[in-house]
Amino acid sequence: MVSPEKVLAQNEAVIRQFIAELIGDDIHLAAIMPDGGIEGRYFGNDVEAAVQWAIALNRAGRNIYWTTNRCHPAVGRKPDKTEILSARYVHVDIDPPKDGSPFNKAAVISALEMSTLPPSVIVDSGNGAQALWRVQDTDALECVESINKAFAKRWGGGQLPQH
Repeated sequence: MVSPEKVLAQNEAVIRQFIAELIGDDIHLAAIMPDGGIEGRYFGNDVEAAVQWAIALNRAGRNIYWTTNRCHPAVGRKPDKTEILSARYVHVDIDPPKDGSPFNKAAVISALEMSTLPPSVIVDSGNGAQALWRVQDTDALECVESINKAFAKRWGGGQLPQH
């Protein structure tokens, strides 16, 4: 069996690439404890500091989440909708149905990739998939939220929180 530390060390380059390419600047990450405790941190453009923080807190048993959209730098937790400054992505979170009916993640991902408007990136969230479409930074957050809801309806998923 491979230790979690070894897996994280093996994936450090992947984590770095993810943060650098998907977020790039105005990096904000959140670390969530299984009991619900949340710590967030803003890293500006410091990819390396974000990578090391994410790995250290993940080793400490926290789940790490990236903030999809730009938020106020002072946010010390997972930001809420009112703390978002601009959107970088429109998105949908597609998880297995809550009623336990069948879910074929590979088929969902394939359908997303083959769609007329394929996502810029698809993140395997473990349980399901998150599809994200990159947009030019916008502060038209109500419009972005409306698009997110339309994607959720189209893909049978839920809208990711505005972070």
